[in-house]
Amino acid sequence: MADWISVDTLFLADAFGNPRPTRVGVVRVNTRIVLGFQSGPKVLHTADLPDYTVDLSGLSDVITTLNEQRQVLIDASGGLS
Repeated sequence: MADWISVDTLFLADAFGNPRPTRVGVVRVNTRIVLGFQSGPKVLHTADLPDYTVDLSGLSDVITTLNEQRQVLIDASGGLS
């Protein structure tokens, strides 16, 4: 069981460009407090466990990787539109 402390919703697209709601937020899972991600076409319930988590020490790696991939995407697509 999970206790979502904060919740926001992002819409990430599948491979075909269809938007999929993804819950993102700080969640308590047992004794761990982490950033959680829960996605898919299912109805999102507040007690549901996240599909993916990252703790505070790993969050900077995630941010660094996203920034690097953002730059590659900008370069590959010809810039921001």
